[in-house]
Amino acid sequence: MISLFGKNEPEPTLLERLKQSVSKTKAALSETVDTIFLGDRKIDPSILKELETALLSADLGVKPTREILDAVREKMDRNALSDARSSSARSSRTSFEF
Repeated sequence: MISLFGKNEPEPTLLERLKQSVSKTKAALSETVDTIFLGDRKIDPSILKELETALLSADLGVKPTREILDAVREKMDRNALSDARSSSARSSRTSFEF
């Protein structure tokens, strides 16, 4: 990149730009998931819908989103998850494994 002050700054490589983009997406998704599960709300369809929207908005993809939601629903069915706070950490870990 050419600067008006004579100092040329090298443009970031494709890999550097990709890493920066993924890092921003990961931070935004983590913040969104934390916001969804803030407090002691019971897990209900509205929370699952918010989670689905957040995952799809982060371009995680349909298949990984479906797998994450299925895992959360399965744990809900087994009563392993009853409140949003306990679900937050688990869904965050699952999403970042993808």
